[in-house]
Amino acid sequence: VVVARRTGGSAGTAEDGASYEVKGVYKNVSGTATLIGALNVIANESQVAWDATFSPTSNTVRLRVTGAANNNITWHTTARVYTVST
Repeated sequence: VVVARRTGGSAGTAEDGASYEVKGVYKNVSGTATLIGALNVIANESQVAWDATFSPTSNTVRLRVTGAANNNITWHTTARVYTVST
């Protein structure tokens, strides 16, 4: 879960905000993180340029957030990670 709020900058509207629920299942085979199925994102945002998604690189899956030009944004996230292995 990711929440965001515009705190300043010269673009956008005062107190613009967003929330995202990002869910995905990844497997790590031989050091490569691969999405299983589809990434599910529920997005509610004041500005369409804002975004939150997963960004796999090598054996790591990162949460990537994107704002808009000339916006100061405070981002907060709560993440649950479940590791299953043999």
